Amino acid sequence: MKTRLLFVATLVTMGALSAGAAPIRMPLAQNEPTELPPVHLTQMPKDSNLAFGRWIVGHAQAENGIVLIHKDTRLAIYLPWASNGWINYRTADGNSFVLWSRGGSDPQGRDYDLNRILAKSPPGRIASGKYTFQTWTVTVTDFQIDFHCSSMGCTMRIQRDPPSFTHNGRTIGAVK
Repeated sequence: MKTRLLFVATLVTMGALSAGAAPIRMPLAQNEPTELPPVHLTQMPKDSNLAFGRWIVGHAQAENGIVLIHKDTRLAIYLPWASNGWINYRTADGNSFVLWSRGGSDPQGRDYDLNRILAKSPPGRIASGKYTFQTWTVTVTDFQIDFHCSSMGCTMRIQRDPPSFTHNGRTIGAVK
């Protein structure tokens, strides 16, 4: 008799659970606020950084320029404003290269200051707009950042979330 009552109680409980009882819903934890305030790229504090989707942008310490780091992969781009279109980049596995304005790339060591730049949470996101730094024009939308160097006609683009960038038609990804 006890076995039969236990069996019936189990069936009743299972029926109640599958009869449309609402599950307990907990809000998902968020790693960062959904909407950071917009900050003009020209007004990024020297000791801070800004967010752009899955990318973090900080000042280069060695010279006047920026470092862009994909948060998930640590793919990094070093862009000094004095460049005539070349950039340095770091792959997800830590190898560093110079990507020349016209053509190939060569291995080249570079300090990207990843730990310094990633150590702080960004206080804002890059505001949409058009910015000029020496020979570079930077156009920011909600979905991508386009860089154009007028001295050599070079272009670079990063999109908001993907771990890759395009430099003069060549796509560089973070795949290990």
